[in-house]
Amino acid sequence: MSASQKPDISVQRSELLLWSGIGFTLIAIAFNFWMMGVPVLFLNAGLVISLIVWSRSESKFSQRVITLFMVAFVLMLAHLWEEYHFGFFEVLPGLFGRSAWPSGQFLRFNSIWLFLFILSIVGAQRGFRFAQLILWFFLLLGCIGNGVLHLGLTIRQGSYFPGAVSSAALFVLGLIILRNIRTL
Repeated sequence: MSASQKPDISVQRSELLLWSGIGFTLIAIAFNFWMMGVPVLFLNAGLVISLIVWSRSESKFSQRVITLFMVAFVLMLAHLWEEYHFGFFEVLPGLFGRSAWPSGQFLRFNSIWLFLFILSIVGAQRGFRFAQLILWFFLLLGCIGNGVLHLGLTIRQGSYFPGAVSSAALFVLGLIILRNIRTL
């Protein structure tokens, strides 16, 4: 086999990475539905959007962006506290005609995603491209999407919706992170 006939390893790695991303996305969608049902449909749409954005993004996240993700993670902890304390897990499912989620189930679901987010921040800092897929999801849905959802539901309801205060901060920080990525 001549040098021109050898398979391009970088192309093979890129294809493997893409298929890994697709596999992760499908597993995450199944997990979300299994754990929480229909009310998390918007999360699953966000996973697909994140996969598309990630697959078209070439650059690695800068240290500044990774630091901003660390700040977003701390804000996400505050957001989870606000949602839990004010009963988001009881209110959101009702909008879909469903029963409230048990509080333990809500906390387990969020804890798994928080673990993936912090693991991905560490992975991105070490240069692992796959970690950026999960961080795109964190950015587009955890930060920006949360802001849109909670503030939209607050407007629709005409009063405070659990999670609205911290989601506003996540929304603003998400826009700052997006501006700092500069790969779109």
